[in-house]
Amino acid sequence: MESGETMNITYTTPSYRNLAEHVGRELAVVPEPCRLVTGTTLWLENLSTPWENDGVSHFEARFTGPAGQELLPDFYRLRGDGVVFSLHLEPVARDLRCVHYVVTLSEPATHGAVEVPLAG
Repeated sequence: MESGETMNITYTTPSYRNLAEHVGRELAVVPEPCRLVTGTTLWLENLSTPWENDGVSHFEARFTGPAGQELLPDFYRLRGDGVVFSLHLEPVARDLRCVHYVVTLSEPATHGAVEVPLAG
């Protein structure tokens, strides 16, 4: 980027559709002035199959990052392909090389659910 150029960044809602476009890609953790987070990247491994409850769709996003730069459970801004997501990362597993994180998200269900009467 040349001097004087501004970077176009779009802050994006972390919906299933928006995150699905980034599965298999790296996302950079945006450095925060109050944290010791620099140069950390995470790999968006996959998204779970969404499940629905009371008109709300829930899903999990699973990330992997380097073991030497483990992030504490907290909200982080992740940047990739011109967009930034704010996500609450929760470390769930670690090995010698990697730390695995999960993010649980919810959004209004987008398809019309068919109501099935309960047996009485």
